[in-house]
Amino acid sequence: MTNKKNIILTIVIGLLALTSILAIGKTKTMDDEVKRTHELNVKLNEQNKKLLDANNKADKKIDDLSSKYDAINKELEEIKKENNQGQ
Repeated sequence: MTNKKNIILTIVIGLLALTSILAIGKTKTMDDEVKRTHELNVKLNEQNKKLLDANNKADKKIDDLSSKYDAINKELEEIKKENNQGQ
């Protein structure tokens, strides 16, 4: 009986040790994955900021061009009115 208990106890201790080793390895892998994900998120945030800045600049240019277009159209309408009155 004692021999069987020793064998079972040895197997249980071995399994616990193996489980601990695997858990430590898995934790290291997860830590590496979290670090990698964080680095990718930082890069993505930087790219998003650049895209937002570019978008804001484009919006400003569109607004400026729209204002100029409206001013030119207003002038053209006034010229048309003057031409029509002159005829």
